[in-house]
Amino acid sequence: MAKPSVPNTTYWEAGKDIVFLFGAGASMPHLLPQRQLVPDLLRESNRRLEPARAYLKRAFPGLTPATALSVSYEDVVGPLEIAGTTYNWFHFVGRKRDKDPFVTNREVLDSLDTWLAKALDPNPDVIPPPPTGKRSQDQDAVLEYRNFYAPAETAKLTYARLVHFLQTTCLLENTAFLSMNYDLLLDRCLNVLSDFAPDYQIDLFQHRAVPSAKTLVPLLKLHGSLNWQFCDWCHALDLLGDHVVWAGGQCNHCGTGSARPLLIRPTLLKDFRYRVWHEVWRLAGRALASAGTWVIVGYSFPLADVWLLRILIQALRSGAKARVREIIIVNRNSAAYERFSLVSPRARFRQETFDDWVSSCFIAGDLAR
Repeated sequence: MAKPSVPNTTYWEAGKDIVFLFGAGASMPHLLPQRQLVPDLLRESNRRLEPARAYLKRAFPGLTPATALSVSYEDVVGPLEIAGTTYNWFHFVGRKRDKDPFVTNREVLDSLDTWLAKALDPNPDVIPPPPTGKRSQDQDAVLEYRNFYAPAETAKLTYARLVHFLQTTCLLENTAFLSMNYDLLLDRCLNVLSDFAPDYQIDLFQHRAVPSAKTLVPLLKLHGSLNWQFCDWCHALDLLGDHVVWAGGQCNHCGTGSARPLLIRPTLLKDFRYRVWHEVWRLAGRALASAGTWVIVGYSFPLADVWLLRILIQALRSGAKARVREIIIVNRNSAAYERFSLVSPRARFRQETFDDWVSSCFIAGDLAR
């Protein structure tokens, strides 16, 4: 019988002994890696992406398809974020075509957020979308969606295989997930379960009902999520479940077209003005400090993530299990391990893909160390 849901206030008193930290390398191969975001944006022709494309042409006139791989998404978003936080209202794109008003930096950022949503929620031939409208009555569409995300050892999605492994070994209810990714792959795997559900540990959501029979699994998304809808007009924060929020969408509360996904963009200058970030990052530090096992998957420890570096350094030396804590780094790139070993030489390294490592866990019957 499933345990009743646990109130938010008691989660970290008991603590979770296993913490997973996911980076971009844990996503599906079909999702664009950061280095492909700029080259692929240059080739897109969607009208909603025009402000972003115009910005690329004006800010980086030397940019060509051949040189685009040398420009990261961080390079593109950074100047806009800095201009916004310093109240420097220089308009990077200039005036709108045949019109007097300027293309604002907010329009460009919304366009870039739209590109992120499009890139991380690709066409239904790659990843089945949650059935909506008429498709919600289509049993084949519903079944295809559930089969894709349903936890199973033979699932196509590695997250689904991992969740199944944690379920069958009775480790899931003692696990907390931390993610640096915006996508909803893990979220959907947890949502299709009958006895578990993800809990983002955010009390500001307008709608966050979870059936009382479900056990809540902490899922702390440190850079935000594509299903967190924030309205710039009425400031309501809403949770859209399995559905992706697009910039410029309709707010469920005030009805204006001012909704957007609540994200921390990948720049050195992180915008932590909203209260939600203070709570999520504080809880992430507590989760890491209380856990006896860390599994860090597909995370490259980029220089832009100095905030996470601070939390990791603090958590490594905190908690009753600091001296005996096991840390497993799962990454194809040994440079990730070399960077992390500077702060924790005792960490163990598995130089393999996320999927291969999960296969090793099934063979071992435990977390492959």
